[in-house]
Amino acid sequence: GAEPRRLTTSTADEGGRLAWSPDGRLIAFIVGDEVKYSAYDQAKLAVIPATGGEARILTAALDRPVGSAVWSADGASLTFTITDDRTQHLGTVSSTGGAVRRLIHGRQVIANPSSGTD
Repeated sequence: GAEPRRLTTSTADEGGRLAWSPDGRLIAFIVGDEVKYSAYDQAKLAVIPATGGEARILTAALDRPVGSAVWSADGASLTFTITDDRTQHLGTVSSTGGAVRRLIHGRQVIANPSSGTD
């Protein structure tokens, strides 16, 4: 196989489950704050071209941490968890960025959302 190649250059915490776009061109991932601010847990959703380049933060305006992102079947949006006061909600955002829309409300715990093929 090929040698691993680093795609990002950020000094912030990066992690979470990687999510490849349906067309294979983008990779969604979770990026945290710079290491010195990691205790504030403001993880954001980002996408980066699979060939490397600049990562784009899709949830920069959201003041809550996110996680567990999955692509829609058509690659037009991503669904992810939003943590707020020890509860999780589902949110969605366009794959090109924009406003985050909460899909559900109330007090619950959600983990590892997945998308169907339809």
